[in-house]
Amino acid sequence: MTVTPTANKAPGRFLGDVNGGLTGALLSVSTTIGFGLVLFAPFGAAGVGVGIVVVLIGQALGGVIGVLTSGTRGLSLGVSAALTMLLAGLVSTVAADHPGSGAIGLGLAAVAIATVLSGILVMLAAVLGAGKIVPLVPYPVLAGLVNGAAVLLIFSTA
Repeated sequence: MTVTPTANKAPGRFLGDVNGGLTGALLSVSTTIGFGLVLFAPFGAAGVGVGIVVVLIGQALGGVIGVLTSGTRGLSLGVSAALTMLLAGLVSTVAADHPGSGAIGLGLAAVAIATVLSGILVMLAAVLGAGKIVPLVPYPVLAGLVNGAAVLLIFSTA
């Protein structure tokens, strides 16, 4: 059996990648909106609207920045339930200390600072070579993290 070289299909592949990216982005919008709703719910109705807009903008910017800066092929980026629950705890603390919708800016600042600090920690871990231990993490530990986030989501709505 002989293999014949095919013509360069770069334009078709690019359009397929764009279509796949847009499809993935549109499918993740409903989940992202839900996470934004949970994140800023402690501030009431005004906070929910702000939370949804902030999470959608963050999802879009994070996706673009991730694709442009990542060396990983086939990388999937998005908001996770575990991250949402951690940030929701932070926002709840800010809302408890500063009641009323006027403190939404403080909640946004707290989320922004936490995001920047976590990014710095991830970069530091990359510089130190901590990624070498990721394959050594057992599957039950990862399953426990995901299930813990699910339990937190269930009890946060009660």
